Amino acid sequence: MATEGVLAAIQEVTVIVLPAGAKTYYLSPNGLDTNAGTFSLPWYSLNRAVSGNTALAAGDLILIRGGEYNYAKSQYVNIKNGTSSKNIKIYGYPHESPVIKLKVGAPKIDVRSNYVELKDFEINGLETITSWTSLGNGIYSKAIACESPTNMVTINGVNTPMGRFPKANAANSGYFTVDSHIATTSITDSDLPLPIVRNWTGAELLLRDYSWSIMRTVITSHVDHTLTYTAYPGAAGITAPSDGETQYFIQNHINCLTELGDWYYDGSTFYMYFGANDPNNYVVKVATVDVPLYVQSLSATTINRLTVNGSNLCSIQLDGGNRNTIKDTRINFSGKRAVENIGGTSMYPSIIKNVISDSNNGGIFLDSSTNNVLVSGNTITNTGLFPGMGSKLLRNCTSVGIWMYHVHGANICYNNVINTGYNGITFDGFDISIDKNYIDTYCSTFDDGAGIYTWDDDDHVPQPIANPRYVRDNIIMNGIGAPQGDGANGIYMDDGTDNVIISGNTIAYCKGTGLFVHHDTRINAHHNTFYNVASSTDVAYWGIDIVSQIPTEPIRNCEINNNIVFSTINRKAVMYMSNNNVPVEVTLFGNMNNNYYCFPLNNSPQFYVTNWSNLFLTQSFAQWKTYSGKDLNSVLAPTGIIATNPVVFKYNNTKTTTAYALDGTYKDARGNTYVNTITLTPYTSAILMKL
Repeated sequence: MATEGVLAAIQEVTVIVLPAGAKTYYLSPNGLDTNAGTFSLPWYSLNRAVSGNTALAAGDLILIRGGEYNYAKSQYVNIKNGTSSKNIKIYGYPHESPVIKLKVGAPKIDVRSNYVELKDFEINGLETITSWTSLGNGIYSKAIACESPTNMVTINGVNTPMGRFPKANAANSGYFTVDSHIATTSITDSDLPLPIVRNWTGAELLLRDYSWSIMRTVITSHVDHTLTYTAYPGAAGITAPSDGETQYFIQNHINCLTELGDWYYDGSTFYMYFGANDPNNYVVKVATVDVPLYVQSLSATTINRLTVNGSNLCSIQLDGGNRNTIKDTRINFSGKRAVENIGGTSMYPSIIKNVISDSNNGGIFLDSSTNNVLVSGNTITNTGLFPGMGSKLLRNCTSVGIWMYHVHGANICYNNVINTGYNGITFDGFDISIDKNYIDTYCSTFDDGAGIYTWDDDDHVPQPIANPRYVRDNIIMNGIGAPQGDGANGIYMDDGTDNVIISGNTIAYCKGTGLFVHHDTRINAHHNTFYNVASSTDVAYWGIDIVSQIPTEPIRNCEINNNIVFSTINRKAVMYMSNNNVPVEVTLFGNMNNNYYCFPLNNSPQFYVTNWSNLFLTQSFAQWKTYSGKDLNSVLAPTGIIATNPVVFKYNNTKTTTAYALDGTYKDARGNTYVNTITLTPYTSAILMKL
């Protein structure tokens, strides 16, 4: 068993380097914990190899042979520690595919040792449903134990939401509207079928009280057209509905099962609708465990090239520690979040180059106990796409790709955040940089959000003057806007944000405002490009919005300079709104100059000034300059442009400088000319008008 220098696993290309004197131990699906842990007499459990192995020492290696492991209890990596120069390595055997299957009774791998590396194996929290029982009317059932009610189901490898009423494709985008209510306990709707038709007692009620949130509650009774409901234990932020405005739907009830794939879970039995189809022709998997991988190491645990499939809450949960790392790992089908740090103080964690897909509530969430985090090179897709599948406890903490919540020190860079129900990246805290990320397709489930969003959640505590937050060189595209709204902004500085530098970003094709400054202070936005934004018909959305709705919180000390606002679809350049004295306030919010307003179809952008009361001014460029005293050196489209000629939008969302071919001579908004080619450095863009 003793190994010195190099262990040549399987005598193939893969080489695992071990320190002199280190030992290698083996696990196998056919092993026994009474064995010696050798290659020929392997152990079965990780518990035996780590906490039950008195000989285990820093630098040793545990190799997990291929096959499926179905443990009877959770597996613990504790008691034994590595050192900074000699990790304890727990690796999948090279060129094999070990899978640790988790279930109720054995719901997690719990890592509490220091200087441990887990690498090259799969942790699976999904149970495949077989042996269905037919209940008639196309509904089938199977008794199944879950650690908490399942929030993740896949059919043939596709994340599938619960059945709901009305269906998402029904009229009004699948929502009913509240007619009247009593406090936060009941709603009445004349369109709701009577309980003799469908009784919804015990179902979940989803109340869309704001465009950016849905409350997930439990229906306790259904009488006539009235539903009485209560919050889930621990839920926060329950508010009273608004008559004629608040919308709702119902889910997690057998009455919702009317289309192929509709499902619900009552705490012990899983139900699904197949209609006339044979359930055996479908691979249905249900997440049965809450947190498959839990890490509470004090120092330097590394999660490397794992695959984590299926959870009801969080797939990888960090609980404090120093310099813990998650890298090159695939995390699929998380019922709530893929990665989170909640609770213990986490110093210098790194979350890098992971592939995260199909998370029902959020991709990466790090809270105020996190300090000096690096989140880099991750690809995060399909986050929070189903309105009813978010958290039961937090009403507005759903559907965000990357969320830094009160974090102290963060570098969020080179991430691809694609297809997100709400914000691509949300941040607040101190010493934060959001640099060179690519965000595509967001705000499809909720809106009043953005590709990159922040707000002041510290009761307007100013940021340190010497430590601004940075939003730099990001590419943000395709803000969709939820079916029941249309506010998908590019970059949104909300609710009194202070001291942010926004530079070099590209925002394109969003159904909202390109840059939204919402009663903020010390926002410095320069050298950004806004292309074909404000595509919504809502008058509130413009290329740049500067809005102060709270008289006691005027916008001050802002700089908006050297930006490009370019549109081929509208004329909406800038909106300024204040509830205070607009003619005075517009001169006081800060500086706005040297911008480029390019609207080639008519070259006559509009500037809108309002107090939302009795002042509604649509101004020309010249009128805006005179009225506001802003944009005195700003310009319109460069000369020599033919309005009907093609406009080409190029962007480079890679780390490599790239040349792009052109079919002739083009000029950009700043007047630079390009002949047959343009070269873009990483995370830059150009809008080109053919000459």
